[in-house]
Amino acid sequence: MKKKLTHCSNCGKSSFVWVGEGEREQVQCLNSQEYVMVKRISRIIYADKSPYEKKVALFNLWKDLEVGRLECDEKKRIDLLLLGKVYNELAKENLREYKKLTTDSISG
Repeated sequence: MKKKLTHCSNCGKSSFVWVGEGEREQVQCLNSQEYVMVKRISRIIYADKSPYEKKVALFNLWKDLEVGRLECDEKKRIDLLLLGKVYNELAKENLREYKKLTTDSISG
């Protein structure tokens, strides 16, 4: 990978990017809304939290993301699917904790 000075195709700003061998460089500046989302995501990723808490925080961010209007029935379906995903992750975490406690009590 090489560090290369490039210019944004929209605004003309210069910035350094890492470009791999054979990859086509494509630089584009973020608008203010995109920049805010990137900052929010990076704040969650680099926070001093457990991976599980980071997943839940990213999930909540994604769930609250506005991408357009949905019909009421479609919104209910999507909310149920998202809630099922959260419960699934919570069940996995609880099962890991249960296994850990069980092996500790059997061995100790």
